[in-house]
Amino acid sequence: MIKVNGLNNAVIGECYDKVTSKRRLVYDIDKCITLLMQNLDSDYEDAADFFWYNVADAYIGDDTPIFVEKYTKEDIEDL
Repeated sequence: MIKVNGLNNAVIGECYDKVTSKRRLVYDIDKCITLLMQNLDSDYEDAADFFWYNVADAYIGDDTPIFVEKYTKEDIEDL
């Protein structure tokens, strides 16, 4: 499994990719951005831009981590 440097506290679990038969780490997007704000000493917008461009968009092969946005019950009802 591939870990993203500096974002260990944003890991919320792992998943099994049946297609590739590999386990992949799963990260909470909001926690990633919060940690990047601290690590980069930046505001939310800059940290979010960094996350989407440098972290979420990075493809590292079949072991690439998964990034999820958590929903509340209300969010799900609005889908």
